[in-house]
Amino acid sequence: MRQSFAITVRDVNEAPVIEGLAHDRIAENSAVDTVVGAVLITDPDTSGQRVTCAVESDGAAFRVNEDNALVVSGLLDFEAQATHQVGR
Repeated sequence: MRQSFAITVRDVNEAPVIEGLAHDRIAENSAVDTVVGAVLITDPDTSGQRVTCAVESDGAAFRVNEDNALVVSGLLDFEAQATHQVGR
């Protein structure tokens, strides 16, 4: 006797994607919350809803604020570190 089974395929939570940063330079010693530029954050798991996410920054110098702008969140010292990598 053969049996049949129902198999449910579950959705996987895909991570948000950060793209579209228009500017990639900012002055040394810029104040906390200075806007570097707007970023586009998309999430394949949402349908047009507002998306926010945390970013990782070497030295914790940047964050994405509630308006989806990349902003300064720590000390920017050119002599100590001239380039920062920001990602998800």
